[in-house]
Amino acid sequence: MAFYPFKPEFDLIFSRFGVMFFDDPVRAFANIRKGAASGARLAFVAWRAPKENEWAMVPFSAAKPHLPNIKPADPNAPGPFAFADTGRVRAILSEAGFHDVAIEAFDGVMDLGDMPEF
Repeated sequence: MAFYPFKPEFDLIFSRFGVMFFDDPVRAFANIRKGAASGARLAFVAWRAPKENEWAMVPFSAAKPHLPNIKPADPNAPGPFAFADTGRVRAILSEAGFHDVAIEAFDGVMDLGDMPEF
């Protein structure tokens, strides 16, 4: 897998709901770190566990009685909830060369616009 050849020129590296889809998060973050200027910050937003996200749990709970029994997904596989474990996120970032990691929970409302009428 080829990575972008970053130069250390960015003061802030930011992602909104993207980094949890990395196939190899340690390698991906290590590559991203190459783009960080001295004193730069990395900030990203990622979903917490499914049970903490009504948008995921309400429809799943409604559908579950009608679904066949399936093997639970690997919680560390790339996907929306891959970074639900803060210990795992800290380990990934540390191994990729980041330090002074701070993880903060944020409960907010996302305005996705009005529902279209059909």
